[in-house]
Amino acid sequence: MVMQGSNTILVAEDGAADIKLMEIGAREAGLTGLKFVTNGEDVLLYLEGRGQFSDRVAYPFPALLVLDLQMPRMSGMQVLEWLQQRPDLQVPVVALSGFNDEVFIQTARDLGAQNFFVKPNGYREMVQIMRDIKQLCPL
Repeated sequence: MVMQGSNTILVAEDGAADIKLMEIGAREAGLTGLKFVTNGEDVLLYLEGRGQFSDRVAYPFPALLVLDLQMPRMSGMQVLEWLQQRPDLQVPVVALSGFNDEVFIQTARDLGAQNFFVKPNGYREMVQIMRDIKQLCPL
């Protein structure tokens, strides 16, 4: 059962440097409530509230999913495909990738990503992405 009203943003990112940059950028942008997982399989467990994520007080259903599209064990594209089969677990998705390829971006959108950001190379760009995500968040 999906609990509404959460201010949690689930971030699926496998790169330690990218996670650190996102944490710093989010803090600068005033974006709070981020919960991180590092692979696609953990996204599924989190969204379903299973395994280590079964405590919905500690791990509430997210208001937004920020999804790296290249992750181990299950890619972001596979997560998007899985979400299409789970209408009970619908969450707005912001895709994040190092690839800036129109076909790749369109595929992510076709699979349900509402927005797409290319991973930045620096701090200022990440702060701006976090500000943009804050504006998108349905909190």
